[in-house]
Amino acid sequence: MALALDRFDGGAYEPGIDRAAEWILGMQSRNGGWASFDADNTHYYLNHIPFADHGALLDPPSADVSARCLGFLAQRGFSPDHPAVAGALDFLRREQEADGSWFGRWGTNYIYGTWSVLAALNAIGLDPASPEIRRAVVWLLSYQRADGGWGESGESYWPDKPHGEAPDSTASQTAWALLALMAAGEVAHPAVARGIAYLIESQDRDGNWNEPWYTAVGFPRVFYLRYHGYRAFFPLSALARYRRLSLANSRRSPSDCSLRRRIGREPGLTSRVDPSRFMPDALAPPRFAYMPFGAGPRVCVGAPFALTELVLVTATLVQAFRIELAQHRPIAPVGLVTLQPETAAALPADPARFRLICNNGPESAAPARRRGDFFVANCRRVA
Repeated sequence: MALALDRFDGGAYEPGIDRAAEWILGMQSRNGGWASFDADNTHYYLNHIPFADHGALLDPPSADVSARCLGFLAQRGFSPDHPAVAGALDFLRREQEADGSWFGRWGTNYIYGTWSVLAALNAIGLDPASPEIRRAVVWLLSYQRADGGWGESGESYWPDKPHGEAPDSTASQTAWALLALMAAGEVAHPAVARGIAYLIESQDRDGNWNEPWYTAVGFPRVFYLRYHGYRAFFPLSALARYRRLSLANSRRSPSDCSLRRRIGREPGLTSRVDPSRFMPDALAPPRFAYMPFGAGPRVCVGAPFALTELVLVTATLVQAFRIELAQHRPIAPVGLVTLQPETAAALPADPARFRLICNNGPESAAPARRRGDFFVANCRRVA
């Protein structure tokens, strides 16, 4: 939204855009990257506990989200030597795959991630001849299909599966690849012309593109999404970008031509920017409190899904066991912050061989250990 407002009329919406820039700076993780809803949420061991939300309990920084934030800062005039920008560039260089691509958390997959990063590197003014950009271009060119398009399936999220491959080309993924190549200065490359031809030839009579495949991601390796706007918006964006660059006889992507407002040279803006207000330590909930899909200023659009999942899991447990509160100990949850109770709660369940013991309470609060006990998130194993 801040990107769009800045391009539409940055002066009219300056206060809101400044606040967005302040928030983005404050949400940068210590490793230089950004995640979707949290900062420094990198306790990866939590993904290995039972009921760990499909192994995606966390919200760690990712290349595609970091690229979006970097692109916004570039458009706002942050220079490459700004600490936030320099940290983001280092993060993206570290995250580049051995084959030259970048991982895409929210779009399938390495085509999406590579496009996101190349667009950001172009926006910040990185030389198209730089090694990281050249490696990415080589990777994209090597995965163009015989029909001129690109495609990638959800199988690429498995460690042992190839990147950038699918049985068919898709309009949205072809557009991502084209936008990436044009951002890297390759508008005149024959592969770009073939990709543009694929989009034109595959357009239907209604002016749309048929795309039954799922090219967006909910949880990698668990479920995927299909946004119906993808099949129209991204191809149109790629065609428009190609037309503009071709008519202008320029190899530079339009994001290079964005008005650069050097934030460090605007004393009034600098005095208003206080990223510390958005640092995790300054937030309530506490830094390491856990709420699925975030809470408060970190709420996620997937919150309804998380609540539905919680209802289903609870219903399954209730159908299988009779769960009672042991020793009549009250549970005092911390509202809107965490599912972890303030006091230990032992929950014996029938049949007797199963027992739920929630929270890491004092040892005296735990019942005697028995074989067959199991545990859930924020709980400890007592067997």
